[in-house]
Amino acid sequence: MRPDLDIVAEMIGEGARVLDLGCGDGALLEHLIKQQGCSGLGVELEDDGFHGCIARGVPVTHGDLEVALPEIEAGAFDVAVLSLTLQAIQRPDLVLGQMQRVAGNAIVAAHVRGQRLLPHLSGDTDHRR
Repeated sequence: MRPDLDIVAEMIGEGARVLDLGCGDGALLEHLIKQQGCSGLGVELEDDGFHGCIARGVPVTHGDLEVALPEIEAGAFDVAVLSLTLQAIQRPDLVLGQMQRVAGNAIVAAHVRGQRLLPHLSGDTDHRR
């Protein structure tokens, strides 16, 4: 698993309901489900990532975040994760707002001038239970 995903995983409590946006091949969700007893759903636009999730046995939906997020029920998840995907989104304002709507806590990991940052958008700073 990528080092940034290790950091994100440490921020998520055991048994949390996790929405992983732009989940790639599902490595984070697979880890959270198997190691931390979480449940979750990934959303992935790219075919390779979507099929990677399927191969890992990770629940995933294939589609655009800007279309998929408004269809998710408010409060359906404890944590929404957007890791290294923000720069690829056409409407970040929409996606970030929807993340807060569907989850009690939101975590964004992004590159800023070659450095990875993990700011919290909402919720408590400690997600561990």
